[in-house]
Formats: sequence, structure tokens, C-alpha cells
Amino acid sequence: MTTYFAALTLLVSATLFFSAKTEQTRVLTIQKPLVITQERRTPAYYVYKQSQNLLQKKSNEPIAPSTFLSQQSIQPRLNEIKLSELKLTKFEYAQIYNRLESSNRTVASSPTTQQGSRRLASEALDLEKVVFNAPAPRAPSVLDSFEQEPALSPEKKWATLRGKFELRDGVGIVDHISNIRRVEEGQTRELGRIDLGAGTYSIDIESPNGYLIAQIKDQNGKIIGEDRKPIVNLQNKGSYFEGPFIRVGQPASLAVNNGSDAPPVSPPTRPPTVASVKTASAATSANVFSATGSDAMVANVFNGQKLLDSAQQDVANVSKFSSTIVRLDDPFHVYASLTTVRMTGDYSQTPQLTEKWLNGSLSYISDTQKTEFRSPQAAVLMGRVLVDGQPVAGAQAQMSGQSGYQAVYLDEFMIPSAKLTETSTNGYFIFVNMNEDTYVVIASKQNKTIGSQIFIAENARIAYQNILTLSSAQTKTIRSFDAFTSENVPVDVLTAGSDEIIQLPEAYGMIRTYADSNVTNYYVRSPSQVYADINYTTAGQKDYVHIPMIQMAWLNQLRLNKGLSEQPNTGVIIGFTTDLSYSAYLAAEKYDPSNIAYFDLYGRPTAQPVRGGGFALFNVPVGAHEVVLQDTQTEQLHSQVFQVSSGQNYVSHFTE
Repeated sequence: MTTYFAALTLLVSATLFFSAKTEQTRVLTIQKPLVITQERRTPAYYVYKQSQNLLQKKSNEPIAPSTFLSQQSIQPRLNEIKLSELKLTKFEYAQIYNRLESSNRTVASSPTTQQGSRRLASEALDLEKVVFNAPAPRAPSVLDSFEQEPALSPEKKWATLRGKFELRDGVGIVDHISNIRRVEEGQTRELGRIDLGAGTYSIDIESPNGYLIAQIKDQNGKIIGEDRKPIVNLQNKGSYFEGPFIRVGQPASLAVNNGSDAPPVSPPTRPPTVASVKTASAATSANVFSATGSDAMVANVFNGQKLLDSAQQDVANVSKFSSTIVRLDDPFHVYASLTTVRMTGDYSQTPQLTEKWLNGSLSYISDTQKTEFRSPQAAVLMGRVLVDGQPVAGAQAQMSGQSGYQAVYLDEFMIPSAKLTETSTNGYFIFVNMNEDTYVVIASKQNKTIGSQIFIAENARIAYQNILTLSSAQTKTIRSFDAFTSENVPVDVLTAGSDEIIQLPEAYGMIRTYADSNVTNYYVRSPSQVYADINYTTAGQKDYVHIPMIQMAWLNQLRLNKGLSEQPNTGVIIGFTTDLSYSAYLAAEKYDPSNIAYFDLYGRPTAQPVRGGGFALFNVPVGAHEVVLQDTQTEQLHSQVFQVSSGQNYVSHFTE
């Protein structure tokens, strides 16, 4: 009895004086570390073991092949559905297809198959065993190309964005597919919902970075309406943030936008549609016309492949970041012939300048500078520096990698002035007595590089470019990685848009640039001799730079596999795609197609182009060339202009 009474007293004392107090906040402070042992096997122990297993599984996940993003980025997961395992009628298959599309699922940007995701990165380094001798994996099926709708957990969700949604420019949605998504570094992160009745959208996002892209596509996947807005200046509304106003209109097109900013004067004999006025600017003995009558100009795009109905025509169904070589000619020989590089969505103007103005300006420059031109047909480079779309004074133009060429600047009356050392209020500059070649001109202001552009110089023509820059520098993410294993590759990067060499010892970094819608080239070199030096060519308006590095052994084996020898005065162009069924060629050139080698997304050579793979154009002659890809399903064109030098390798992505 005494023992029972003593035990009861001890239990009551422990309960009253030593038990943890429960506050209203339900927070329990543990003074000593809590150790969960295997012997106790409490519910907490099983939760702990499950979390450890998940962490272990995550750490053992293999690196998925990618030519678009390094493994540091978020890779979207695909539906693991094998078409060969499904036994569907055409009607049942159509129902599945339509259900996926109606749920606003988008085409995955990285067509990684189940087999490919399980391949270790180290295996891909054995080129003889894996890349060229191993059997090709199963090709991605139609159902593989649909991305699972990302569902953010409460821990990952940063916020909900809601905003207004509107259709304009005659864009409709009858029998069409609409979607809105957040895109970061070219990859779809999350999908949102559109309420067409209320004219609003909503999307849960993991971070406030990147763009919101809304698109309307027809049943064949052709984009008929689009809007892209950066995620900036968000306003907190309590339970959500107010996102940008999405106004879906006609997608960006490719256009010459020819016209004239110069003072008009009396014209010579010409069709009566041309209006004329007089000006007192006779110092150059030159005539400059207004844009009236510009319909007489003949324009072609894609390096002469397509003749436009008029110089004012827009070329639709061209991918967002495409560039093309345009030539303008006047059959009446009043306006000077002109060669320019245009980009999709670039609405800056290409001026028309008369032959009299050009000849008068050249004579004036020759007289004032006491120089004699090597030929009256020598090429002329002319450009204009535009900041936020407006001409800027005080900018300087210089030739990259070339000495002996000095820019001449035009005053506000379009007269070349030997006294000017920088652009006047119209932003124009000119280089004369040039050889036929491809040049890079860098624009700077107050000793700071603000932009660059390539110029294609041809005899008896003006090589014209607008150098488009921004008043505020934008920050871009730059990554470098193995093209087929996604392993990080430390590199050094040099570009005309930057004042210094960019070193990426961790294969990742940030760069600041003022360049806008220009063709931008990055010269990339790895300290490792395993990788080839490359020139990565892309659109300056992209907010990221993803550089797929090419192994020399792979490139040599690919050339050997095609039985090709390296010809003098040629280079190599390597292109990567994502979800395109395409054909690739050099626009309007007699290029032997036997020099083209195709490969799949693992780098294995293939006889024909495959979805998710790429191509290599060997023995491309030195000079300016344009590579064109056409999507066989949507007929959308992807084009890129390259400045090919002898013995150099050029790499680019052909993707939205």
C-alpha cells in the first residue's frame, strides 16, 4: 500500500510540475534535441524515414539530356504514355487529343523520353559506344509531346497573378485553342486559366521572373494570336497580385518597313506618283526623296528566296526570334539599292535614300577628307543608333576587329560632316570605301558599349542597319552546358555587346546589356580541350543566353560518319530544335545537301531530321548566310543569319 501511494504521489507531481505547457499558439518548445530511433518506430519515425527516402531518390535522379537548359533549371515532366501500348480507334484517339488541348496543355519544350531520362550523363561521354553505336531510343509520340499541367504545392507557390485579358486586331477563338503560361529562360514553368466571359486570367507562379505569354492556336498548332508581357511592377491586392494587361493580337511578323526620314527635294524623271518639294540643302549636290511612291521598290526576304508583293508587305508565320537578309531595289534607279538584316517584330524603319544623295555624299566625303575611293561601286555601310526606338545624339560607331575605318556622321540636314565626332540628333553614321564582306559595328556612348549589329557589305549597295539599344540595361541569365548531357561546362565568353570577357567558372552567371532587337554573336571558349570553340548566335532581345557546348570528338565523328572532308575557307553551322518536324537548308544558295548531317536529341546521327534533334551544315562557304527551317506541320518559318568565318563553328537554337 505504501509503495502504491508513493508511485501515485510521484505521478501527480510530474504531471503538475514537469509537463509541457500548451499555449494558445500551440507552439511547443523542445529544450533537448529530439532523437527518433529505429527501436521506437513511432508515427514520426515513419514520416522521417519517408522523407529520407525522398531526399535520397532526388539526389540520385539522373541528368536529362538537353540542348536548351542546363540541369540547374527546372525540367518539365512529361506524360509517360507509350503509344505502342494503347489500342485506340481514331475516334478515341481524337477524344484524348482534344481533351488535352482543351485543358490548355502546351507543347513541351524539352521532348525528353522515359528512356532518355534514365540515361546517366557519364554514359553519354563514350561517343563510340553510346552516341554512334547504340540503338536509337523510341521516338517521342504525339502524346509524349503534351506537358502535364504543373500543380504548385503551397510551399512552392509564390503568389497568384490575376489580370485583364482582351482580344484585339480581329483575333477570335472559334474552334481555336487558347493558353496562358509563365515562361522563364525559354521554358514553360506554370500554366494558367483564361476566363473569356469575364475577360480575365489567373495563374499560380513559383517566382515573379520571366514573361507571361498568351497564345491562340488553330487546330494545326499555327499561332494566330499572341501577347508577351514581362512580369514587372506587380501590385499587391491582398490574396493575389495584379498581373500585366494581356491583349492578344496578331503575332509579330517580319517586315521591311521602308520609308525615309531625310529631307525631301525635287526628283528627276520618275513615274508621276512621286511628290516632291525643294530644300535649301545643296551642299552635297544630293537629292533625298520622301517615302511617297515607295511601292515601286522591289523587296525580297530570306536572302532572295521570297519576293514580296510590295516593300510594305508583312511576312507572317515567322518565329519570334528569327532574322533574315532583305534586299531592296528600285527598278527606276532613283533610290539606292540596299541590303539589311531584319528581325521578327522589329518595327524600326529602313530608310530609302536616293542614288543622287548617295553619290553626292560620297563626292563630298572624298573632297573633304582628300581621299580617293578604290571604286565608285565600293560598298557603303550606313547605320542609325536608336535608343528605345528613338534616334540618339552623342553616340559613336566603330568597326569591330577592323582598323583603318572611321565613321562619318551626318548632321541634322543629312550632310556628312568632318567636324562631327559623334551622331547628331538623327543618329546616322556612315562608313565608305568598303570591301564586300560581313562587318560588325559597335555603338557606344560616353565610353560605354550600348549595342552592335552585323552589316552585309555588297558592291553598289548600301549595307544598312538600325542599331537598337535600350536606355536601361537589362540583366540576362547566361548558362553553358554540354549539348547532350547537360553537364555544366565552365567557359569564357566574348561578345561585341559587352566591354569585357565574361568568365563563367561555374557555367552560370548574369550579364548586363543595352542591346535590343539585334543579331548577337557570343564567342565561347572552354578551358577544356574536349570542347570546340564556338560562336553562339541568337537574338539580342532574348532575356537569357543558353550555350550548348560541342565536343570535338562528337563533331569529328559526325563529319566522318557522313564521309566529309573539311574544305578550305568554310565553316560549320550547328542548329538545335525542340519540338519541330522540319526541313533545314541554306536560303537561296546552291549548297550541296549531302553536306548536312542530322542527329537526334542524344547526338546520334540520323538519316533525316527528327523531332527534338538538330543538324550540322558542314563546309559552309565564308560570308553571310541564312539558315531556314520550316515546320512541316504549321509551316512556320525559323531563320537565322550567320557571319561565317573560315574554320569557325557556329551554333544556334531554332525555337520560340
